[in-house]
Amino acid sequence: MSTYTPGPWHKSNTKCGGYIFSDSLSVNIAEVFNLSGFGTRGEDDANARLIAAAPELLEALENMLEAFSPDIYRMTAAQFGKAGEAEIASQNARTAIAKAKGEEPK
Repeated sequence: MSTYTPGPWHKSNTKCGGYIFSDSLSVNIAEVFNLSGFGTRGEDDANARLIAAAPELLEALENMLEAFSPDIYRMTAAQFGKAGEAEIASQNARTAIAKAKGEEPK
């Protein structure tokens, strides 16, 4: 699997109403334009912020799963009566990480 450009990524606006995403060295990673005419400028801005945050979101999920062993998840969740919810949340995190990395979920 190839690796992605490390974060942080930065978003800037283009003259045509799109967005350019660049890395910490100001090297362009991607350009995104809404050519369909669907969506609002606010929605486009929200999508651009989400794209720019992707590396930090991936790292946060990976760190979260590393910091808490499955036993800690179960014990803590059981104390609050949410064992099933904790297991679903950790599985969702593993699935999202796998999707971002182009892998099959574990």
